[in-house]
Amino acid sequence: TLPNLTVNGGTLAGAGNASIGALTETSGTISISTLTLTGASSWSGGSMNSSAASTATVNSGATLGISSSADHDFNRRNFVNNGTVNWSAGRLRSGNGGSILNQNTWNDSTAGSLGANDFNNDWSGTAWVFTNAATGTYNKSGTGTTRTFIDFNNDGAVNLTAGTLEIHSGGTNSATGSFNVAA
Repeated sequence: TLPNLTVNGGTLAGAGNASIGALTETSGTISISTLTLTGASSWSGGSMNSSAASTATVNSGATLGISSSADHDFNRRNFVNNGTVNWSAGRLRSGNGGSILNQNTWNDSTAGSLGANDFNNDWSGTAWVFTNAATGTYNKSGTGTTRTFIDFNNDGAVNLTAGTLEIHSGGTNSATGSFNVAA
């Protein structure tokens, strides 16, 4: 357990677990197999790629800000949000079985140009999936266009108050899922 960690180059690797209060990643690679964020964290550059199946969890009460126009890569990583993710810029890229499971709040305030704010399967292999769980809320408030080139599964609430959410590769909307579009 670390209260604070800044990754600004190099690689943080290992087969163990890391619990971090406040992570700041500006470059470099975090490839530790189990990463848990417990406080206010930020990801503006670098990657969370792994050579084997791995997880990253934003705990309840924790936040993760994803910013900058850099690609945010998490190949082979299952990303679980139980807190709040504030995504303001950059593409989210994975593959080889990676995923995002939003079980709380995902705020998408991206406002960049077309192609700058995408969910991509650029790492190929088994396509990754974004799942908005029954307890999850996905809020699109940025004026830009967010495009999904992966399956987007919704069991919770998707709220669009500004901008565009384009779902290109399909997915599901369950009986508990809703899409709410502001007038």
